[in-house]
Amino acid sequence: MNYSYLPELTPLRGVAAVLVVLFHSQIFIYPLVDGHASLLMEKGWLWVDFFFVLSGFILTHVYGDAFRGGVTRAAYWKYLRARFARVYPLHFFTLLWVIAAGMLVLAGPIAAEWNRGLRFILDIRTAPACLLLVQALYLYPTAPMNTVSWSLSTEWWMYLLFPLLIPLLVAGGRGRRWIWLGVVAGLYAAVKYWLVPQFGMHLWQRQPATLNTINDFAFLRCAAGFGLGMLTYRWFQLGFLRRLLQRDLAFWFVVLAVVLSLHFDVNELLTVALFPFLILATVYNGASASRLLSTRPAQRLGDWSFSIYMVHMPIFFTYRGLAPLLGLWVPNGFFTVRPDYRVGWFAACVFLAVTLAVAALCYRWLEVPMRKYLNRRRTSPPLALAGWDRS
Repeated sequence: MNYSYLPELTPLRGVAAVLVVLFHSQIFIYPLVDGHASLLMEKGWLWVDFFFVLSGFILTHVYGDAFRGGVTRAAYWKYLRARFARVYPLHFFTLLWVIAAGMLVLAGPIAAEWNRGLRFILDIRTAPACLLLVQALYLYPTAPMNTVSWSLSTEWWMYLLFPLLIPLLVAGGRGRRWIWLGVVAGLYAAVKYWLVPQFGMHLWQRQPATLNTINDFAFLRCAAGFGLGMLTYRWFQLGFLRRLLQRDLAFWFVVLAVVLSLHFDVNELLTVALFPFLILATVYNGASASRLLSTRPAQRLGDWSFSIYMVHMPIFFTYRGLAPLLGLWVPNGFFTVRPDYRVGWFAACVFLAVTLAVAALCYRWLEVPMRKYLNRRRTSPPLALAGWDRS
């Protein structure tokens, strides 16, 4: 395993997690931005695709050498134990949390327009599938329980396949990489333009051409992102565009390009195509952008990223269940008519502040201790020693 740590990547996970929180704040709590003025928030779901690409990159960096010559049973199970210790304890905790919060929500008043969605999302009968991380494999019309765990469901199955893909990527030369890129592009295009419009269902309604599938072909969406991340790491090894992308100007240009692609609602595939350049510009940079990303606050935000992602919806469901009982304001999300966006940003800031506080506690008292406990019988140094407890 490669224990060299790329600290510049850690804050990217934190920023992406915060943007997903704001995206869900806009949907479930109160609108933040007029969609006619900007789609920057409404397209926030694309940051989950960034997670997929980044995960493929990081896992290839950490485990690529271990599997490039083939997959042995001992190496495979050691790797799988590490991934289980990394993701499952927090998933299990937040699943139990949502079950309890869901009982509160469903026991109280629910507006008519929320009935179908909330009653299905919080249906206790979906808990076994969530426990087994199969909830996103074409079983339900939307993501149940802790809704964001749909992506964890797809990632887990990619973790199982990942070691088998490494030899296919590293063998061969430029031709193999072009084939790999073609397969990834084909997967993305098939999901967006064929599978989702023809066969996809979300809350019993047909979807237009989109990558935003969380319950039917989400595994293929994740597989495409993982594959793109693995290829990006191969480009990193080869120094692809290093001379150009190592400059500060290049880094901020790519950041601006991603922001503008979301703002102007360009084709989702073009936005995803920018993610490898964002990762490469980050890891190549040795100037001010790198120093900024290496600061303690930026690193800490990255450390908390998985907890931020996993706890923010349980926090929302808890508040949604308690609000009617305590006489508090009940969120109405995208059903709000004539929204006051100042209210939206105030609510989002409070939501984000609570999420960061809870995430910090979960990271300190749940994520790290459970990872150490589950990894303590390993014979090789745990990934935490190399800093990849943040991956």
